[in-house]
Amino acid sequence: MKSVKINPFYLLSIFIVLVLTLPGLVSEGMFMDAMLYTSVSKNLANDYGTFWLPQFSDYNVGDLTSFHEQPPLVFGMQALFFKVFGNGWFTERLYVLFTILVNYILIILIWKKLAKKQLNKLAWFAPILWISIPVCFWSYSNNMHENTMSFFCLLAVFFFILHKKNNRYFVWLILTVSAIFASSLSKGLPGLFPLSVPILYAIFLEKKWMKAIGETFFLLLGVVGLYFAFILFIPEAKEGLRMYFFERALKRIGEEVSHTVDSRFYIFYRLASELIVPVLVGLIVYFLGKRNVVKIDRRNVLLAGFFITVGLSGSLPLFLTKVQKGFYFVASLPFFGLGISFLFSNYLLVLVNRIKTTTLVRLKVVFIIPIVALLLFCSFTYREYYVRDKEILEDVYYLGSILPPNERIGSTGAVRLDWSMLTYMVRYNSMHCVKENDKHRYFLSKKNDVAGYVLMEKLNTFNLFEKISL
Repeated sequence: MKSVKINPFYLLSIFIVLVLTLPGLVSEGMFMDAMLYTSVSKNLANDYGTFWLPQFSDYNVGDLTSFHEQPPLVFGMQALFFKVFGNGWFTERLYVLFTILVNYILIILIWKKLAKKQLNKLAWFAPILWISIPVCFWSYSNNMHENTMSFFCLLAVFFFILHKKNNRYFVWLILTVSAIFASSLSKGLPGLFPLSVPILYAIFLEKKWMKAIGETFFLLLGVVGLYFAFILFIPEAKEGLRMYFFERALKRIGEEVSHTVDSRFYIFYRLASELIVPVLVGLIVYFLGKRNVVKIDRRNVLLAGFFITVGLSGSLPLFLTKVQKGFYFVASLPFFGLGISFLFSNYLLVLVNRIKTTTLVRLKVVFIIPIVALLLFCSFTYREYYVRDKEILEDVYYLGSILPPNERIGSTGAVRLDWSMLTYMVRYNSMHCVKENDKHRYFLSKKNDVAGYVLMEKLNTFNLFEKISL
């Protein structure tokens, strides 16, 4: 029986992916947006809200009757994890690990579909460049929507490449349509950027312009057709999509909000600064291997151009609005990783081919040891190594220990503006802070006294009151 050959550099790439994401992922607390979306998913799994009309709390964002900060697909997918694994602290972490695994595998599959045979052994390099981008591993240390959108975008590109390689027109193009539709149903308009792929493929790799235009039209028509089908035949879908698009998305684009940037050109600076690490890694590989590369491989340069421009098509449209955050372009980052890795692949091949077989065997052990050490470290320190929002979480857990679940708690405006508090309350206690009135048994406020209530506890962030019994 032949032993299974493991390329030790896959172990290296797995270690780098894990060391950049796992410690943050198993730490207590998450970025507020991530916890907000997690709470909505947990509510959906527990039959509070529906797929098209999800719920965060009794009071959703923008005075809407349901929650529409994002389209519903990611909420629905993550709700399945809550259905299977329960409401425990680790459920959303498992979901994020799932998105990391899918992205990792798809990057490798795309590489192997387009790379020359001798470069197949380098498929591990692109995932390293992808995850080394700071905003990328930050996103995967949190439960951001872009994590899911990213693998749908990769799926769309993968299916389109299979269409080109296998020439089964409708099968792979229909799957491409489905992936783009799923991407947009995860994050809205930004999820449509894979529509650029046919034209960019023609520019760099095929030169069949009319075919590319026809493919683009087919993809666009397919996505629009799917939306019309849902709107026409599912009344809840029509209402949910209407509220998302008109009540939230268009308003956010048109309004001057607090988190806008000073200049639309900020996106160029932010993208360039995020790509410094993978570019530096590529340059190091270039300088170490350039003496032995006689001729530049034109196809690799064209593949690099193709993937980098796909990445640009997913990031630079942010220029159209001043609402710009680095994690908004996380779904485009796998394509930059692929593009940069193709650009320097021949130089890396020289370096890898210099390594002797006996050295490769030793490298397996060398790379396994830090993976095991990392897993042990995370297993012993999870929820303790780093705690985000420590005081708020202490309050939330304490309230969960003394108050019944699913409680509606009266609160002041100051409490309801503390979104970290609100999201943790919903996520961990299924408790909702509702508008100030005298109907609720419990009340949260920063004040030291509240009419009709007696002080129960002084918490880190607020004070808890109980209604005076008559």
